[in-house]
Amino acid sequence: HILDQGRSADRKAKTTAFMNEDEDMMNVALWRDTATKDWCKYDLEWGLFTDGRVLASTMYHDLKWYPDGLPIIFTSMHNTKAFESADALMSLLTRCHLERPKTKCQTGGGNPRHCTVGTREEVALRNDPATYLEKMCCCLEPRLDTPIWWGGKWFRSGDEVPARLSHMKKDRTCIFP
Repeated sequence: HILDQGRSADRKAKTTAFMNEDEDMMNVALWRDTATKDWCKYDLEWGLFTDGRVLASTMYHDLKWYPDGLPIIFTSMHNTKAFESADALMSLLTRCHLERPKTKCQTGGGNPRHCTVGTREEVALRNDPATYLEKMCCCLEPRLDTPIWWGGKWFRSGDEVPARLSHMKKDRTCIFP
């Protein structure tokens, strides 16, 4: 560990366009101190939480550093400036986690329009409390039980995520919070 080695240096922060995100800054600070790991993507745009079961297998890819994309972890949200939609999604996550309706959710393809919080279809569904929770909890599937997505697969925990999947070019270097 960097701190265990007693390293220190004067720190001068210089804001640049590519480092205006918290994860970027954490990773650059780790690399600056010669760390060999970085953070997986855990601070996600809130719309990804209801984006269906099949996401792009190379999410957040970079041709040089992450040609296979980054593992993404559904634990926190970023860019929650649309307060009403973000609040509705956080309330939904909480209710689905606590109440877990016993509904058989569709397994193929993308999610129905009502899965996008704030759409006309989702707002209309709110007027039917009897079915709202069960239909909307399906929109979060499978994130409640398997919150990590990488390379076209869902995982229950960071311990299950291998260093490399068989179809990948490079080992995963990111760590989980």
